[in-house]
Amino acid sequence: MWSKGYTRVWMYPGEPDEGITIRRVDLKPAVSYPLSIHAAVVENHKVKLRPTTYSAGGEEEDTLDFAEHLLSALWGMGIDNVGVDVEGGELPFFDGSALAYVEAVRRAGVRLQEHPRNEAHINESFLLSTENSALFFRSANRLSVTYVFYNLHRAMLQTFSFTDVVKSYELWIAPARTFAVGAFPEFSYPFEVRSNRDLHYPYPSRFSREMLRHKVLDLIGDLALLGRRLNAKIIAVGTGHRETHQAVKLLTKEIARGELEHRLDTLQTPPPVPFSDGR
Repeated sequence: MWSKGYTRVWMYPGEPDEGITIRRVDLKPAVSYPLSIHAAVVENHKVKLRPTTYSAGGEEEDTLDFAEHLLSALWGMGIDNVGVDVEGGELPFFDGSALAYVEAVRRAGVRLQEHPRNEAHINESFLLSTENSALFFRSANRLSVTYVFYNLHRAMLQTFSFTDVVKSYELWIAPARTFAVGAFPEFSYPFEVRSNRDLHYPYPSRFSREMLRHKVLDLIGDLALLGRRLNAKIIAVGTGHRETHQAVKLLTKEIARGELEHRLDTLQTPPPVPFSDGR
């Protein structure tokens, strides 16, 4: 259920190279949302979830909120080609994780297509950084993510590494639920909110480092906006949607140039850091 009524979602198989196609079928005519960073904007909602919102370039009523959890589930499970029809203005939030989408795909089953995947490979390492965050990419033969989560007010520092995102996703990433910081307003979804200092959780935790895991979940959903699978080693420090979207914009430009390459002469690739595989 969303602020203006109920949402229904249908997913059906796509053809090779068709990619992920999303439509709002409650609008007349139906509105399609291209899987592109240029069609996505980040909204700073009062709940501070900063969801990925799709816009078709028309009126505000044509937008589609909370796309990142669905995209994360599809990308994390290795789904390349699928059609998604949505009746409503936002994709279901469920319990704040991607688990419901994963379970739906499991029930439907996955069909293997004898066709090469549309992939992107990093040629040169690159780093995007701000005063409080950093996002580092380097070449790899599959997608792996190391995330560093910190909260200076609570003197908290957590690090986890998923050396193979697709293998780890269903069990160790998808069930991780979202959280909020600051004042949590009244929330219409069917769960209560409990508070712990300045962090607010609408659930008892499923994992240790659940907030960190959900950051990785969101990062994977944002990477899906590339429209092709990225093979890279990613190290993220204190990042969120905004930083990942900036990286996707850069990668999109490099792909459009015909080569995925970005050089920083002063940057040297750090050695591998041994961490756990997400369990």
